[in-house]
Amino acid sequence: MSSQFFFALFCFIAIPTVTGRVLKIQRIFPLVFLQLLFGFVIHMSGLDVWLQAHNLDLLNGPLGYSLNGLGWLGVSLLIAMVASEAAPTGTKKQRWRFVPISVVGFAFTCAIGSAVGLLLVDMYPALKGTRASDTVFALAVGISLSVTALPVLAAILRETGLVGSVLGNLATNCAILEDVWLWLGMAAILSLAASSGHRFAIIAWLLVYLLAMFLLVRLLLNRWLKLMKEVSANVCWYRSH
Repeated sequence: MSSQFFFALFCFIAIPTVTGRVLKIQRIFPLVFLQLLFGFVIHMSGLDVWLQAHNLDLLNGPLGYSLNGLGWLGVSLLIAMVASEAAPTGTKKQRWRFVPISVVGFAFTCAIGSAVGLLLVDMYPALKGTRASDTVFALAVGISLSVTALPVLAAILRETGLVGSVLGNLATNCAILEDVWLWLGMAAILSLAASSGHRFAIIAWLLVYLLAMFLLVRLLLNRWLKLMKEVSANVCWYRSH
């Protein structure tokens, strides 16, 4: 399996990279876009089915699970690196300007997406399934279309050299905050789709979670950051003396 793993890994890295360099389109289409396109072509062409027939399953089994685990590790490290460089900067007013931008952008896109969802469920009623209502389906479509793919955004910013810039910082912080709206929206959708008893339980647990994060976890993180700053200052003082 090791040879298959390294061969698949090489193909996913080398083929999009070589394609972008040979065709000289990396400035127009970042590498992450070419990698997504490569995966889309594999699926639409039926190559993944052909590979499965030849004992090369990219989604399941030892090979698929290894590639999936490595992919999640890479995504986690990429997000952590970009987020560590995306702390709000500038004056106090400028530092939090991404909040209203994120709220307005998410709400506007969600409204458009929900309208599209209502249109889809009107044209194709089977799409909503047997358990969801028209409203729940429309909201789910709207929320799904409103969230930025943070790993893709992080890769694009790195490849275009915008990491650390004002625009890159603003885009990253908006994308991070949109994940918060995503989970809050998912909680709202689940509460709407659940029975009345489960609905109140979901809302109650959500309130408990928010209170714990804003009151307890925020306090602990602030204390930890102050401690780290003091340790860093002491280390710098000892080195200078």
